Amino acid sequence: METGSKSDLVETPPDYSFSPKTWSDRKRKTVIIYIVVVVLALIAVAAILIGVKMTQDHTEKIFQITHTENGIETQETATINKRDGVATFYVTTTNSSATVVYDFTNGVIGIKNNSSVCYVTKMDPSKAPSLDSISQKYQELQASSSGSSSAQNPQNTYYSIQREPVADRSVLGTTINVLCSNNPIYWMQETSGASTSRAACLCYIYTICYFDTCAYYWVCDC
Repeated sequence: METGSKSDLVETPPDYSFSPKTWSDRKRKTVIIYIVVVVLALIAVAAILIGVKMTQDHTEKIFQITHTENGIETQETATINKRDGVATFYVTTTNSSATVVYDFTNGVIGIKNNSSVCYVTKMDPSKAPSLDSISQKYQELQASSSGSSSAQNPQNTYYSIQREPVADRSVLGTTINVLCSNNPIYWMQETSGASTSRAACLCYIYTICYFDTCAYYWVCDC
């Protein structure tokens, strides 16, 4: 005698049906992934910029001062780059402008005025201030309330220009080569003030002041 019906012996088949994700679900997931990627990218960029800024703060400093000599006001911006061993001075007055480069790594000083000519000379370590002393003097000046300077220890240095342009520019370093890339460069040689007759020469004067010391560069073409 059968104890159960035939239908009782047949197992119910498993249900493999599923509910497909709607378009809104897929779109929401895509948006979340996109937002996460963008946030991570922004964090990475911010970290890189902060690192670059911190590195630049330790290797390059920029100072701005105003000084008055003989009634002429001069605006001066100095960039001190310890990594490259270079101090660059951008000097502007009412009627003229000049850029002076102290390249301690290559031991040269370069000058470019608002004309199309550059002048270079070998640096005398006993006369040139160090990068640290220049930076310290500018920091002291900017910390003062006036933000201006007046020279207490003026120094006059006279140079004569050599007729032939510099043949090997590789000895001048990157900064001077970039500054004077499209200009002729002439060596200038230091001379005594007494031996330079400014009445018979065409002379340019460049004034570089750092805190309480001014250096006057007389560049004469005789």
